[in-house]
Amino acid sequence: GGLCCDPATIFSETFDSNPMPLTLEAVSTTAGWSVSEQRYVSPTSALYFGDPLSKSYDTGERVAGSASLPPVLITESREGYLTFRLLSLIEKKVSYDRFWIEAEVLDDTGAVTETHTVMQKHSIPPTAYNEFALVEVPLHGLDGQTVRLRFNFDSMDAMNNAYEGVYIDDIDVLAGCPILDACEVDSQCDDGDPCTLDACSTEGCAHLTDEECEPEGLGEGPCDGPDAPEDCCIADEDCDDGDAT
Repeated sequence: GGLCCDPATIFSETFDSNPMPLTLEAVSTTAGWSVSEQRYVSPTSALYFGDPLSKSYDTGERVAGSASLPPVLITESREGYLTFRLLSLIEKKVSYDRFWIEAEVLDDTGAVTETHTVMQKHSIPPTAYNEFALVEVPLHGLDGQTVRLRFNFDSMDAMNNAYEGVYIDDIDVLAGCPILDACEVDSQCDDGDPCTLDACSTEGCAHLTDEECEPEGLGEGPCDGPDAPEDCCIADEDCDDGDAT
């Protein structure tokens, strides 16, 4: 069966008080990404794509832009994933009003070495076109790497853009369950540690610590082991035979 594990928060942003700096890029000055108080899940703000004054992206021209989060290190050997709340008041056709998320892998100098598309428009939950919906995006293969997540929107044209826009709130980047080694039987999962319970699950090898385990030899003195001589002693009183003479 599956394994239970508690996720650890790597990064969190609610856009409410002192939001972290974002890197914003746009092809138009009339509509783009900004922090808005128009709609939100957690009071009082959310990330918004559109014209904050007209509350639309119908500007008479093609509009597009990206909002990048600060770089985060995805915990090594843990399954990373992104969660957020999404309200998508845009055209529903996949080929127009495109929304997608990318993960840029950064080297030690901050230069981009790889770019992965981790979500596309067809993955938007249907309910998100009417109300804020929870979205969960796996970050497969990115553990142990520093990544910059980028939210993108592109209207693709200047027509049929009389929609309000995209709202994003309550972003979390999480480290989930440990990445497990592939296996078929329990014996393939033996890690040689007598204090772990090793088993092959549907996800792979699992190693659960036995909190009550006491390995052989732990805490034994020189006279406690199976190979100690019968007359072994560590103090004078150990040699007292009861004979006063």
